[in-house]
Amino acid sequence: MPTGYTAMIEDDDCTDAREYVKVCSRAFGLFMHQRDDSLKDEPKYPEPEDSYYIGALDTARVELAMTMGWDIEETEKAYQEYRAGVDESNKKSIARADRINGNYVKILNDLDKWEPFDEVSQNIKKFAVDQIEMCYPDLAYIVEPELDMDAWYAEKLDTLHDRVNYYLDQLEKERLRNIDRIKAIDTFFFELKRIPSGVDGVPEVW
Repeated sequence: MPTGYTAMIEDDDCTDAREYVKVCSRAFGLFMHQRDDSLKDEPKYPEPEDSYYIGALDTARVELAMTMGWDIEETEKAYQEYRAGVDESNKKSIARADRINGNYVKILNDLDKWEPFDEVSQNIKKFAVDQIEMCYPDLAYIVEPELDMDAWYAEKLDTLHDRVNYYLDQLEKERLRNIDRIKAIDTFFFELKRIPSGVDGVPEVW
């Protein structure tokens, strides 16, 4: 049974060691920036402008600026939407917990009526009950809303500032990771040239 890496060999799509090693290199994190690309795509250097965090930072900055610019009516409207959202989320959480607990209770009741004759079945029953009792009851996740609008607004601004700072920090970490990754990719490309190529038309220096 071929793996995702060896299927190309079994299908005669690859008989060249260099091409095969290019595909295998995806398993070692050198080309994490190509995780959404096909395995057939050529390995390449990361491009910082393609970073997820750049778009996320732009979005966070826009949201922060818009929130800071709210007038009193916009703030009140957003606060009421927040309160309504909390209420709706709590209702869904309670309904989910009720549904899950109902399932647990039904199964526990049915298991309680089961009286196994042999020891293996008795152990299976005990195990089955123990597994459910580790999870039962399922507790609803209830959010207590902030009752003071000014406090809610201040907390929202703090959260948005933290989000902007988080993405700035992640971009800096990514920049440093890319420096190390580029060094590793340079070494990989150098080593790739040293693999013999037995396919006609494939240059010795790639």
